[in-house]
Amino acid sequence: MKWMIDITFKEGSQAELGQLVQRERQHVAEGKAQGLIHELYISSPDVSRPQVWLIVNGDTEEQVRQYLSTFPMFPYMTPTIIKLA
Repeated sequence: MKWMIDITFKEGSQAELGQLVQRERQHVAEGKAQGLIHELYISSPDVSRPQVWLIVNGDTEEQVRQYLSTFPMFPYMTPTIIKLA
């Protein structure tokens, strides 16, 4: 089952996020290799607060939430999880 995750980042977290970018990229690459992440989209870098959209595979919303919690940037994320038809 596919899920879309609409992620915004908490206000004022850009400095902290910058330190985690490399670890986050590696985590995403591993997720793609394992077939957990289907697609990843990132908003334009010139917006005031970055936004990310992920299409992931998972059996349940709880499984998707658990997977999200493994991302290095998770403490700074505000995710909205949407089940796709």
